[in-house]
Amino acid sequence: MITPTFSKIFGNKGAEIYGITGMSIGFASFLGPILTKILIVHPGVKDYEIVYFSGGIFVIYAIVCLWKMFKKA
Repeated sequence: MITPTFSKIFGNKGAEIYGITGMSIGFASFLGPILTKILIVHPGVKDYEIVYFSGGIFVIYAIVCLWKMFKKA
Protein backbone atom coordinates (compact mmCIF):
# COMPACT_ATOMS: atom_id res chain seq x y z
CA MET A 1 0.00 0.00 0.00
CA ILE A 2 2.81 2.45 0.75
CA THR A 3 4.85 1.92 -2.45
CA PRO A 4 2.29 3.54 -4.80
CA THR A 5 2.12 6.48 -2.40
CA PHE A 6 5.85 7.09 -2.78
CA SER A 7 5.49 7.08 -6.56
CA LYS A 8 2.51 9.42 -6.40
CA ILE A 9 4.24 11.93 -4.12
CA PHE A 10 7.80 11.81 -5.49
CA GLY A 11 7.14 10.87 -9.14
CA ASN A 12 9.94 9.06 -10.95
CA LYS A 13 12.17 9.13 -7.87
CA GLY A 14 9.52 7.35 -5.74
CA ALA A 15 11.07 3.89 -6.01
CA GLU A 16 14.53 5.22 -5.13
CA ILE A 17 13.24 7.11 -2.10
CA TYR A 18 11.24 4.05 -1.02
CA GLY A 19 14.45 1.98 -1.13
CA ILE A 20 16.35 4.57 0.90
CA THR A 21 13.52 4.63 3.43
CA GLY A 22 13.59 0.84 3.74
CA MET A 23 17.34 0.80 4.29
CA SER A 24 17.06 3.59 6.86
CA ILE A 25 14.41 1.71 8.81
CA GLY A 26 16.54 -1.44 8.81
CA PHE A 27 19.62 0.50 9.91
CA ALA A 28 17.71 2.22 12.72
CA SER A 29 16.29 -1.12 13.91
CA PHE A 30 19.79 -2.56 13.99
CA LEU A 31 21.39 0.49 15.62
CA GLY A 32 18.86 0.99 18.42
CA PRO A 33 19.80 -2.00 20.61
CA ILE A 34 23.51 -1.43 19.97
CA LEU A 35 23.34 2.20 21.09
CA THR A 36 21.32 1.21 24.14
CA LYS A 37 23.98 -1.32 25.14
CA ILE A 38 26.71 1.30 24.68
CA LEU A 39 24.90 4.13 26.46
CA ILE A 40 23.57 2.13 29.38
CA VAL A 41 26.60 0.81 31.24
CA HIS A 42 25.05 0.49 34.71
CA PRO A 43 21.31 -0.07 34.19
CA GLY A 44 19.13 2.25 36.18
CA VAL A 45 15.83 4.00 35.69
CA LYS A 46 17.48 7.32 34.77
CA ASP A 47 19.59 5.76 32.01
CA TYR A 48 16.56 4.24 30.31
CA GLU A 49 14.67 7.53 30.65
CA ILE A 50 17.47 9.36 28.85
CA VAL A 51 17.47 6.88 25.97
CA TYR A 52 13.66 6.91 25.78
CA PHE A 53 13.36 10.70 25.75
CA SER A 54 16.23 11.04 23.26
CA GLY A 55 14.33 8.80 20.87
CA GLY A 56 11.17 10.78 21.56
CA ILE A 57 12.91 14.00 20.53
CA PHE A 58 13.81 12.45 17.16
CA VAL A 59 10.21 11.30 16.68
CA ILE A 60 8.89 14.79 17.41
CA TYR A 61 11.43 16.23 14.95
CA ALA A 62 10.27 13.76 12.29
CA ILE A 63 6.62 14.69 12.90
CA VAL A 64 7.41 18.40 12.52
CA CYS A 65 9.31 17.73 9.28
CA LEU A 66 6.43 15.67 7.88
CA TRP A 67 3.94 18.33 8.90
CA LYS A 68 5.96 21.03 7.11
CA MET A 69 6.25 18.85 3.99
CA PHE A 70 2.51 18.18 4.06
CA LYS A 71 1.75 21.90 4.22
CA LYS A 72 3.92 22.56 1.13
CA ALA A 73 2.09 19.93 -0.97
